[in-house]
Amino acid sequence: MSQSPTDRYVALFQQGRPRLTGWLDDVTDEELPRRLHPDANPRGWMLQHIGEVELLFAKNVFGRDLDAAPQRLRTCGLSHED
Repeated sequence: MSQSPTDRYVALFQQGRPRLTGWLDDVTDEELPRRLHPDANPRGWMLQHIGEVELLFAKNVFGRDLDAAPQRLRTCGLSHED
């Protein structure tokens, strides 16, 4: 029996999520504003972006609102423009 598209998305989400959260345990506050390249966004900004995309993904694909406070997540680093 073949998996439904939703089941495949859930499986990919469950596979990728632990990789990210496992890496987060080792991130320090000093690393958040670091950039891999002068023109790149800081690590903190990229982490915020990943979190916001995950919230939208869960809402749009899984039909679940994860109820992450209505305000935008606070930026953990300088923006690309800073």
